[in-house]
Amino acid sequence: KCAVNVQKLGRGNNFGFLSFFSGRPRTASVKSLEFTTVFQLTREKFIERLEDYPSEKVFFSEKTLESNLFK
Repeated sequence: KCAVNVQKLGRGNNFGFLSFFSGRPRTASVKSLEFTTVFQLTREKFIERLEDYPSEKVFFSEKTLESNLFK
């Protein structure tokens, strides 16, 4: 496979959200060009934490519906 540089992300950017919300396999990889701090959160733990934040649960439920439209 040949690597293709699609986008350069900077501080505060995120990636993997379509896969995260839809539950489908990811279609891209990320490589850091310098020292990077990464925060990892499983989908299951995220959904569990949303129970404490009803308005955010609605927001992310809508994002899940949107991401499933791209199938």
